[in-house]
Amino acid sequence: MNEKVQNKHVYALLIGVGQYQAMGLSDLPAWRMDLTLIGTALEAGLLVPAENIRLVTGENQTGLVPMKALALAMASFKEMLREDDVFLLYFSGHGGNGDLLFSDGAVALQSVIDYMELLPARSKVLILDCCDSGDFTTSGARKMQFDETIAAFAGKGIAVLASSAADAVSRMGPRGNHSMFTGAISSAIHFSRPDREGRISLDQICEEARRLVDAWNRENPGIEQWPVFRSSVGGTIWFKIGEAEEKKQPEIRFETEAYRLILVKTIPAGGISRLAVFVVTDREADELPGLTEDIVRRIKEHDASVRVIWAYFGHDETDIRRDLHFAYTIWTDLADQRERLFRENRHAAVKEGIYVWENPSYRMLKQMQERTGSREDYIRQYRKLLALIVTHGEQFAYDFEEVANRTETIGAMRERYGTWIREVNRDYVRLSDEGHGPDDLADWSQGILELAGWVLDLAIYLEEDPDEEGNERMMWLMRHAVRYYHEAMEQLKKIESSIRWQT
Repeated sequence: MNEKVQNKHVYALLIGVGQYQAMGLSDLPAWRMDLTLIGTALEAGLLVPAENIRLVTGENQTGLVPMKALALAMASFKEMLREDDVFLLYFSGHGGNGDLLFSDGAVALQSVIDYMELLPARSKVLILDCCDSGDFTTSGARKMQFDETIAAFAGKGIAVLASSAADAVSRMGPRGNHSMFTGAISSAIHFSRPDREGRISLDQICEEARRLVDAWNRENPGIEQWPVFRSSVGGTIWFKIGEAEEKKQPEIRFETEAYRLILVKTIPAGGISRLAVFVVTDREADELPGLTEDIVRRIKEHDASVRVIWAYFGHDETDIRRDLHFAYTIWTDLADQRERLFRENRHAAVKEGIYVWENPSYRMLKQMQERTGSREDYIRQYRKLLALIVTHGEQFAYDFEEVANRTETIGAMRERYGTWIREVNRDYVRLSDEGHGPDDLADWSQGILELAGWVLDLAIYLEEDPDEEGNERMMWLMRHAVRYYHEAMEQLKKIESSIRWQT
């Protein structure tokens, strides 16, 4: 286990039922290995401390588990859990007719979900490996309130991962000693790749588990199994499993009589070193080719491997903070990059081998960004628009998951989402028109715009109606847009935590 990272706020209750003589059902031998696989995945994969994991396997670990064992364990956790905790309940056993079957009776699955909703932990996860386990509902997509912060919204709610559809059998794994779905979930936890912050998300685990189940289905035609995932969680649930990657940006700063280079960012690209530089100058656009050549020369003295440089020019540091530039230039010494990047545009020209684009809306945008309202009004309006955008994003994510659940089609979503698409476009324009507020809120407003951008992308994708081959690519784009939307929400939460809201 990673000694530096432990998810001490994550608690798990693992239930394995194997004996069913009193119910007139066949015994299940897989429960023991199922609990071993899930328990190991939680400890080694999600870095949950062993003391936070409780197993319910019956007296003397026989798999003879009565219904009251569930009630007692849940009551115990209800007393133990705190608001910022994550609680995970796993069940391996028989299921059917909307029930989880114990050694002495049946417990309604929906009643378990409803009870979990009442637990004090902000994040709840229910994993079911039993037949007919997809026969349930959740409270649906969460709606963000106007006065709600991202920190209060994100990660709050319950997610249910079920091994099979509402009327389908759950299968054994290839070796016959564990359930196939449990094997997929445990492998997904172990092998999902963390992001640059050292985190994996519940949605990511679910997506990887689906991929593994799909592979099993292709090898086993006629006995396919289709997991069901429904979540009323705001955004997704994140698990920290490693250290964040150190974000190394080039330490290049210099100032001349004509300009100040104040920020340099690396732009990831396969095999090509590319930089974006942000420059303050009082010079006009006709002098930018010469300034760009000087910037390129100085940068290459630091790093000769750089092959492409974008230079964004503002007239003051406020322009740079607000992502506003009166022009940008592109330099590259690669012919194929020139062909790709030096696009024809009535506001652009190639001068002295440098591509120069002038922003015709610069002065108008600059004036629009000079707000006359109060700080409080700005925060109130941005929070209102944020709530609308997030509510749009959550609705799409919820319905899009039903496509994977095979209860919905992307074509049917397109037919129903006309109003949703118009509202997303309307709210994004309203957000863009708000302009920038106080400088200390610049990162916050930019973070909201980035999050809204991913929701806008979903609306754009949904408007398209590609052929079958293009539809598969569109589904891939939508899945990744939802993932980036979740990452943007987490980044915005981090930004909000650093703001002094009262001045």
